[in-house]
Amino acid sequence: MKRTVLISLSVFSLLLLIVLNLSYFKIQPLVWVQYFVFLLSFILAGRGFGKIVAEFSGNREHETLGSPLFFLFSALSSWLVNIVFSGSSSLVLIIFGLGSISFLGIKFISEWGSLDKDKLIEDLISENVSFILFLLFLLISSFHLTIATGEKPMDFGILNYFYRHESGTPTDVWASGSGFSYYYLGFFAWAKWMKLFSLGTDYGLPLAFAMNVWLFFQALLGFFKIVFKKNFAQSLLLGLFVLMIPSFQVFVQIVLGKKWDFPFFWGSTRVFKENLFAEFPIWSFSFGDFHPHVMNYPFVVTFLALLLSFGNFSKIDLKKLVLIVLVGVTLSMMNIWEGIFLSLFSVIFYFWSWRKLNIKDAYQKMILNPLLSVLFGIVIIMPWLKTLLVHSASAGHFGISKAPSNGISEYYMFYGTLDIVMFVSMIFLFWKKEIIFESKKYLSSLKMIIFYLPAFILGLMNPSTDSRLFSVVMLIGVLFSLILVAQEKEKYVFAGLMTFSSLCIAHLAENVIMLDRINSLFKPNTFNFLIFSLCASFLLIEALKVLSQKWVSMIYAFVVIVFSFTTFVLVSSIHSIAYTAGKSFATPFEHFRKKSPGDAEVVEWLRVNANTNETVLEYFGAPYKYEASRISTYSGIPSYLGWAGQHVTQRGLSHPELERRKVQTKRIYTKLEAEEIHQVLVKEKITYVVTGSYESRNVTSPGLEKFDKYPDKFEKVVHDLPTGTRLYRVLE
Repeated sequence: MKRTVLISLSVFSLLLLIVLNLSYFKIQPLVWVQYFVFLLSFILAGRGFGKIVAEFSGNREHETLGSPLFFLFSALSSWLVNIVFSGSSSLVLIIFGLGSISFLGIKFISEWGSLDKDKLIEDLISENVSFILFLLFLLISSFHLTIATGEKPMDFGILNYFYRHESGTPTDVWASGSGFSYYYLGFFAWAKWMKLFSLGTDYGLPLAFAMNVWLFFQALLGFFKIVFKKNFAQSLLLGLFVLMIPSFQVFVQIVLGKKWDFPFFWGSTRVFKENLFAEFPIWSFSFGDFHPHVMNYPFVVTFLALLLSFGNFSKIDLKKLVLIVLVGVTLSMMNIWEGIFLSLFSVIFYFWSWRKLNIKDAYQKMILNPLLSVLFGIVIIMPWLKTLLVHSASAGHFGISKAPSNGISEYYMFYGTLDIVMFVSMIFLFWKKEIIFESKKYLSSLKMIIFYLPAFILGLMNPSTDSRLFSVVMLIGVLFSLILVAQEKEKYVFAGLMTFSSLCIAHLAENVIMLDRINSLFKPNTFNFLIFSLCASFLLIEALKVLSQKWVSMIYAFVVIVFSFTTFVLVSSIHSIAYTAGKSFATPFEHFRKKSPGDAEVVEWLRVNANTNETVLEYFGAPYKYEASRISTYSGIPSYLGWAGQHVTQRGLSHPELERRKVQTKRIYTKLEAEEIHQVLVKEKITYVVTGSYESRNVTSPGLEKFDKYPDKFEKVVHDLPTGTRLYRVLE
């Protein structure tokens, strides 16, 4: 035991030594120290907060969920102070951190005599593995996060905005005055943590990516430790399995001998028709954008772990229900899509628990407690609802999809890896009579089919043959999941309900449009990949436990992990680095300075002198046009109009307002009448106007000259002589 502790501490110290000597990678050594202190604060505070949550919920296993819950609740509290009281959100983070660390110290001292040495060893091992993952993804994200591909400019712009944002209702960084429609807490939280550690967003963005992987792995460990109770080794292996597992498309392309380049890994998510796609965790972490669904990976797992740890709703008292509601509310504020899916899953789980209650308990446990918890959640989320309803416009629609349907083959290319694991595992479990089909119990679980019928009927009504075939195959999967639900073991019930609800979501996503076609397919399928991964890994271990010795099952899982790791993470990272940033490290702003030196001067001036309540006018552009919104992206100062497409309308800007702003922007830049344009700028609350090479290419008239000719209306605050880029302040 002492030897294990010594080895773990030695490995941790060695890794620390590596971190402090990574100046070879041209990243400032001081930043690596800040990175480590950031991580260490999360480890210590998370341990303390886990003990606090365990005391509150009465479940000792909740200590394992301390780190993700610490992040969630500190973010929620900080945001509430920021919005409601206009106070210092950083102060809240400090209090949260110091409070939980103090609690950890008090508990550690008071329990020193009866300290669980085995648990201490587990903690040391899990932190060492987590730290290796943290380092790996910190390097990956540091080298390929140059803002040059995908929607990274949008994410970076929002992060910069919240880094500078002090208090009050937030505005869209690419449509000033327009609110966020369904997310922003994640950006807010990461930005405030970066500011607290004086990191800045250039170095903070790769740190956020790496910390998100760390939190995800911590949440997975907590989830599986709750599932398997004392079996730490299985939890560790399954956590790596879920983190690393790719889509079936990856394996197919490897077998076909496709070249392992950027298009290969980009195409591993582009498996649906009409160029639609869905991501899976390892792709998002090593290759994707820092979107809300990526930020939410750790916390979706945490929410499910809480549900699982409580067994069923009939056993939940008010305190435990409040804990679930708090996590659910915070998840919705990070990304409302997850709130929708987890609400459906919670309702299904809740409905199933109804049969276990007598009439005497029904009022207290099924009516009064949930009602009080929901009211509590509404009070907490009220400021966010105000933002959602008052400052946002309806940007999408809800209705039956008329687009070409995907078939079972498209879904298999995405979910096939997990389908195989789940199907084979269930066959073995049937064979070994771990899962028993009893008609009486199965008929009882068939009542759940009422949740699936609407989706099934929609699929059959769809004129597409692919959609009908998909409906039939999905129905088979639903029946299999209900066999799991019919078992006596709560673990099987939970896995069955997770699978069942995910099949419902996938089927509705194919046939119903929510907001638009891309979001309708992308968001649910990305969410479901995680759910199926958890179910598949659980069933895999259950099957291997009855078929072979413990060590054989561990080796089998390890082979799968290594294969997934070597064929996806390393290769995709190498190619993404080569495609985006080249061989040398550059922070986003360093890259921007080399590409647009004049614009960089404007950004630096705005970072020092402007505040996030002001607005900058720069010429708009089509989605993914990186010159557009470059100033707001790197400065965090909201622009009048950025990417003029779905990226602003989905967050709240109405289509008529989008078109009006496009016309108004063209008018401001092209019109010669300075007095008239000055009045328009004041009316639209535009504080700064940029004229650079991008504006010059899009404005052919001499309209840009008026800003120089009328210094009493437009004060020139930046003039980069080599490039001619200028920034004007609008005088009132």
